[in-house]
Amino acid sequence: MNNHCSSSCGGCSTIIRSLSVQFSGRKAVSDISLSFSCGELTAIIGPNGGGKTSILKSILGEIPYSGKIDFCISSGKKKPRIGYLPQKIAVQKDSPVSVCDFLLLSEGYPFTWLRVSKKRREMKIKLLEIVSAENLIDRRIGELSGGELQRVLLAASINPVPDILLLDEPVTALDSKGIDIFYELICSLRKKFHMTILVVSHDIGAISKHADKMYLINEKVITHGTPSEVISSREFRREMGEVYFRLSGAKSDHHIYGGL
Repeated sequence: MNNHCSSSCGGCSTIIRSLSVQFSGRKAVSDISLSFSCGELTAIIGPNGGGKTSILKSILGEIPYSGKIDFCISSGKKKPRIGYLPQKIAVQKDSPVSVCDFLLLSEGYPFTWLRVSKKRREMKIKLLEIVSAENLIDRRIGELSGGELQRVLLAASINPVPDILLLDEPVTALDSKGIDIFYELICSLRKKFHMTILVVSHDIGAISKHADKMYLINEKVITHGTPSEVISSREFRREMGEVYFRLSGAKSDHHIYGGL
């Protein structure tokens, strides 16, 4: 359902009310209410199987759900443009498809086996420049490292520039340095395009440095607030276990945001 409203930023906000999703009679999420605003980076964390990905797929309209998802759009559009970076994508290592070919195919251009015009190629280079990956334009997609592939996939997800960008575990293939670089890139996109960004993540320490707010989900909303409020809460300690405190070197009975 779409609901138009005025907004000084000229962007898009999302309001989810009483969202429930079931698979084979089992509830993935139950009576969840959340909201995300344009220019805001929101993190969704929680244990495996807690329904985090189901929230993204509901926003995308890929699965049936009950409840309401309202998009407040001030630009006059009927629906928001949504970009999506899935958790996994299968890439054959021996694929002859280049990065340029991949980007053209991702936008529905069917003639990549023919000569690509100079204008189209330049457009793809400019797109890759946004994610600092223009040097990859002629590389084969199957030869890319995890970090390089994520940049290319991110470029595809923001072409055209979305009102809402959904990221499902976007850094699973990256090392700690790559994770920080990727999230810094996401923040630069938020600043440049003032889009709504929603990230499902297990990398709580890394995403905490960048998120404006955080939801802890385990079939329902357990708690929400700023990252520091969520991570220092008793609910976080109960749901996520002591492993996060051990990994961070922080004490579980103290405010541990700075240690993560």
